[in-house]
Amino acid sequence: MLCKKRCASRGGEGAHLFKCHAIVASVRHLCHGTQCAHCLREYHTRSKLQQHLQRSRACRGGLQARRLHSDIQAGIGSIEQQQAQSMHDGLVPPLQAQGPVLPVRAPVDPDPEHTDLIDMWMELLYPEMEVALLQQMMEAAIQEFAISWTRCQQTLRAFRDGFGEELVMITGVSQRVVYKAVDNLLDPEYWPFLRDDFRDAIRPVDDLTHYTEWCSRLTAASDVWIAQNIPLPVGKERVVLHAFAGRRRVGDYQWYLEQFMAPVEGVVLHVVSLDIIIDENYGDLSRNDIQLYWLHGIRCGWVHAFLGGPPCCTWSKARAVDLDDGQSPGRQGRHGPRPVRSAQDLWELASLGLREIDQVIDGNVLLGFCLLALGELALQARAGIL
Repeated sequence: MLCKKRCASRGGEGAHLFKCHAIVASVRHLCHGTQCAHCLREYHTRSKLQQHLQRSRACRGGLQARRLHSDIQAGIGSIEQQQAQSMHDGLVPPLQAQGPVLPVRAPVDPDPEHTDLIDMWMELLYPEMEVALLQQMMEAAIQEFAISWTRCQQTLRAFRDGFGEELVMITGVSQRVVYKAVDNLLDPEYWPFLRDDFRDAIRPVDDLTHYTEWCSRLTAASDVWIAQNIPLPVGKERVVLHAFAGRRRVGDYQWYLEQFMAPVEGVVLHVVSLDIIIDENYGDLSRNDIQLYWLHGIRCGWVHAFLGGPPCCTWSKARAVDLDDGQSPGRQGRHGPRPVRSAQDLWELASLGLREIDQVIDGNVLLGFCLLALGELALQARAGIL
């Protein structure tokens, strides 16, 4: 409110207050090390601990009830935390530590309202005060403090709710005057800098529909040159990539396609079965350099088609099959690997083991290569199936 600047979110308000006014978020005083002192959960980096305390009211309130106050250390987005995050790289999930836990206290949150501002408003009151004058004086007092719009609203509501009959008798100002002035100040339309939509500055003057209609009118009005879809040159040799092919066997995709194309004259077909079992180097699609190698071939127009299926390690339905059918004695109590994905959590389920996380990451990388390959083939007007 002091700078008369509108922020897009509460995070933006906090960043502005810290950068321009050196006002630190209270939760940063609760971050000591990388472990939550209330729930004893280890987060490995201070940035993740800070995010945990911002979300968990129980832990944040419990630490504030103990009057925990640590020195301010590097926060989220700092160079130190970026380096710590890159070193950790999500290798280990948050772990629950064991140890004695202090007795639970009632959570205490710091007062959201600005008490100094409320005290200043109380000093401004005098008997028989009018709404317009009170509103003007309260507005001037607000603009003397480095306070966000969110906290300003909380302070205004706290001042209105606390102005009871006792304060009416002391100050001589009626509740109607105070309530009317506070309600006017709570309206975002009252503040000019809050009325301006900051997103208008980055919006184009006209949307794409305007240019589409303009091109249509120009085409209908006169004979204009229209780009023709010129087919790409196709040579005698055709290359087809088959990702995650598995071991070569009779009846696989490469065998079937070669048998199908054998009678065709004038075409030399090359079916490349990509799998780490076939070639440890060029079949390892989890490596970035190998992915770039095959994507470069697609961009050059050497690859005409692509076939890829989701890597069966984590995308297979076999993980959901129960081995214990209740009839075979040897299968009682046996189970296969549990599912690590679902229709709702397509990329991974929560609370996975370290080995399962490694498998999920590998499957995501391999499927990501398939999506990149299909995108490059679409740009080359080629065919692909996933």
